[in-house]
Amino acid sequence: MSQTTIRVRKEANNSPLGEQIKLLRKRSGFSQAVIANEVGVTKQAISAYESGVAKPSITILHKIAKALRVDVHTLLDPANGPAFLTEKQTVDVTSIELPLITHTDFSSFAQHCQTSSFPTAPILPVSGHDYQDAAILEIRGNSMAPRYPERARFIIRPVAESSWAHAHGVHAIILKSELLLLKRITSNQDSVLELSSDAAGEKIKVTLDEVSCLWKVGEGVYYPAED
Repeated sequence: MSQTTIRVRKEANNSPLGEQIKLLRKRSGFSQAVIANEVGVTKQAISAYESGVAKPSITILHKIAKALRVDVHTLLDPANGPAFLTEKQTVDVTSIELPLITHTDFSSFAQHCQTSSFPTAPILPVSGHDYQDAAILEIRGNSMAPRYPERARFIIRPVAESSWAHAHGVHAIILKSELLLLKRITSNQDSVLELSSDAAGEKIKVTLDEVSCLWKVGEGVYYPAED
C-alpha cells in the first residue's frame, strides 16, 4: 500500500474535505443534483462525499473540481481560491494505492483469496479507518442494490478466520468451490451463515466449513452515474 501526501488547507473549524466541497458548491449556487450530473455520479454519492461517509477517488475529485469551476488545487487548497475562504489550517490528506478487483478478476481472486497480484487504484482514505491489507472491490450485478449498485466500488477488509463465527453485515464471501458471493450475513449461528440479497431478499445458507475466506465490505470509493 503506497502513499502520496497532498498538503491541504481547511477552515479553522477543522471541517473535512467533504465540508470544503459542500462549502464551494453552495457558494457557487449549485445543487447536489447538478454537480452529480456533471461528475457522472449519483446525487447520493455527492451527499456521501460531503458528509464524509465516502471519499471521492482522485479521478472523481478532479471531476468535482471541474464541475465547481475551480482547479483541483483550489479545491484541495482553498488559500489559492476565493477570498471568502479565510483563517485556514494546514493538514495532510494522504492518497493511498490499494489493489483493485474488478469483475474480470473475480475468478483469480476466488482461487487464491489474495490481492497482491492485482493492479492498484488511488483513493482518499477516511480518517480513523485501517487500510492495512485492504482492497477495492468492484460490484457486479444489482442483487445488493440500491446501497451497493453495479459498478460501484467499495473497500473490503479481510476477516480473520477466528472471527468468522461472529461476522454480520455485508461481506464478500469466497467459498471453497471458488464462488464469490456478495451478501449480507443476517444470521450466524452454530457455524451456519444465513445470507441475504438486499434487492430481492432471497436467502441462502452456507456453513463455515464451505468458506475459503471472508472480507468485510466497508466504505464506498466510487458510485456510477444513474441510468
